[in-house]
Formats: sequence, structure tokens, C-alpha cells
Amino acid sequence: MSDDPTPDQRVYYRSAQDGQRAYVVQRNGKDVLKLDRPMEEIIRKMDGSWVPDIQMHPLTAHAVAAVAFAADRALCKAQGVHLKPQETEWLSMKEQDRIKWMETGPVTGDVRQDLYDAIMGTLLEFVNRELVPIVEKLRLLTDALLNRVTEGEGSPEGVQIADKGALYLRQDGGVGTSVYYKSSGDGLATGWTALP
Repeated sequence: MSDDPTPDQRVYYRSAQDGQRAYVVQRNGKDVLKLDRPMEEIIRKMDGSWVPDIQMHPLTAHAVAAVAFAADRALCKAQGVHLKPQETEWLSMKEQDRIKWMETGPVTGDVRQDLYDAIMGTLLEFVNRELVPIVEKLRLLTDALLNRVTEGEGSPEGVQIADKGALYLRQDGGVGTSVYYKSSGDGLATGWTALP
């Protein structure tokens, strides 16, 4: 909105849950947080999950990895290394592939690996250390979710063995029969509930 603070007047906060950055704005007479995204109006409540952003531009491990990724892709282009289309853009990669790349970089044993090591080694010392445990928790959560989500055709009831909390994505399902949640019966094929 036109009465939002200018960039030099903004008071920034960072989410302790996911590292998103926002600044204080007034909406309906109340202080709320607007995510720091150009041309988008994404508002969040000011609650205990937001902490003052002391540094103006703190880095996250994700941001450092994105820089290393961009440098690696520029090096590949300069060397004439051809990559798969899904490997050329950071955001077009699957989340699990981005996390793996954050942890290992390009495991090539050549100048690409040296470039990754140099960038990560230099920039990681500027990472907001409070966010590192969050990134690790997100990695573990992603791994757990990937191992607990299965897909197939037909209802999973009586067919798909899983533990409580698992999800089943039905490829041939319709409204109310596309996603199932395992609500009971660890290690059994029963206990599946269709989600609306």
C-alpha cells in the first residue's frame, strides 16, 4: 500500500520457524507483518514466532547454497557441461534434491566441487546460526515425509501397509478420494481415511 514504510524506514522481523523475512505495516489499525516480497501482499500476524531481524541482510544456509548453485551452473556453462533441464534452475529442482545439494554440492571431485567448497566455506560463516537447527529440522521432516507418502491406484484400505500418520495419494481418485490418511493400525493395511 502507498502508506507502507519506505525501505529505509522498515522494521524487519524474521520467522524463527522458516526464516522468512517481513517488515511491520499497519492494516486496519493494527501492526502486522508483510513478507518482504516485491509486488505481493502477503500478511502475517505478529506473534512469538517472529524475532527482530538485527542484521539487514542475514544469510540462511538455503541462500548460501543457492549462491553456490548459481555459480556452479555458470561454471558448467563456461565449461560446456550439459545438465538435465530440471537441474538448471534452483527452484525447479525437487525439494529433496535441493537439500541434498545443500549438503554435498556437485560430487564431481573436480573444479566444480572446489568452487562449491570455497563458496560454502566462505559464506556459511555469515549464516544466521539460529536458523541452522531449523534447516536441519526441515531436512529431517522432508526425509520423514518422503518416506511416509506413497501413491497408487485404487483405495489403500486393505491393500497398502503403512504406519499411522502415513499419506496415500490415489492417482485415479476424485473429489474426496484422492488423498488418504493412515489414522490407525501401525503395520497394517487397514485404518485408512479419505481426506475431503
